[in-house]
Amino acid sequence: MLIIGISCLFIFQSVFNVLMNLNLWFEAGFELPFVSYGGTGLIMNMICLALVLSIYRRKDILISSSNEKVADSTQ
Repeated sequence: MLIIGISCLFIFQSVFNVLMNLNLWFEAGFELPFVSYGGTGLIMNMICLALVLSIYRRKDILISSSNEKVADSTQ
């Protein structure tokens, strides 16, 4: 659910930025993720991406460790 929320954040930022540049949306403080120049926004985008990559990296570890526990209990 965390990955879905963060990906929606990136998608909404991108869509709103494109709409603002086409004058179809009012001007707001949305930056284009990883493209627009900025300090705090860029750092927060990198932290969110690092969190997503960390979750993705650990998904196999959690699945394999739970399978090992099931195999150990059946023996």
